[in-house]
Amino acid sequence: MTKTIRDQVAGSDTTNVESSQQGRGCEEQRDPFVEEGMGAVDAHMENLDQRVEGLEADVAETHEEVREALTKLGESNREDLQALRDEFMAEVARLRDVHQREINSLLMQLEEARGDLALCKKAVLAGSTTSTVEPRRVDIPKPRSFAGTRNAREVDNFLWGLEQYFDAVGIIEEGAKIKSAALYLTDTAMLWWRRRQEDVKRGTCSIATFDDFKGELKRQFCPENAEEEARGRLRRLKHLGSI
Repeated sequence: MTKTIRDQVAGSDTTNVESSQQGRGCEEQRDPFVEEGMGAVDAHMENLDQRVEGLEADVAETHEEVREALTKLGESNREDLQALRDEFMAEVARLRDVHQREINSLLMQLEEARGDLALCKKAVLAGSTTSTVEPRRVDIPKPRSFAGTRNAREVDNFLWGLEQYFDAVGIIEEGAKIKSAALYLTDTAMLWWRRRQEDVKRGTCSIATFDDFKGELKRQFCPENAEEEARGRLRRLKHLGSI
């Protein structure tokens, strides 16, 4: 680069000298001042070349330093990200452990509550939390059936037995009494009851209470002179007792 500029300067000076001396027709040597100037230019150019080379070296070195710095920065960022990830995963594991302990505690409380509930159920079924003697169950005899005998005493005994049975088992509802009484009717009495039910459905008869049932049964199966017969028997018993 320095050589080319010097050659250009020398060529330019030579051309100027030659042009200035053409009229004289002779060639003279170059001026010493020109030589001195050319030497200074050469030195200056060499200095510039050295500075350019130094700048190029500095740029290359700076580029390398920047590249190394970017590489270190990337590695540092990766390390920071990995550290953040590790910290996050550790916190997740801690929260999961706390949550699991809470679940286990709730499950234990639930099991205890189930045990308490089972004890309460046993206490309710037993009737008390203390030991008690259960009352003995009494077998209540069922009333005798009625086949439809036209006898006032048989009818009265049948109805009296039903009432005793209802009191013993706790039947108090009128409809339940009528249905239960009908279960003990057989033969002629059962046929009679079937006809009375048809009459109730048609609306020609009404049997809504147990007293209604007793009245209908007596009208059907008690003789018309049953009351007179009963009074006669009573008089005969009194007569025999006075003898």
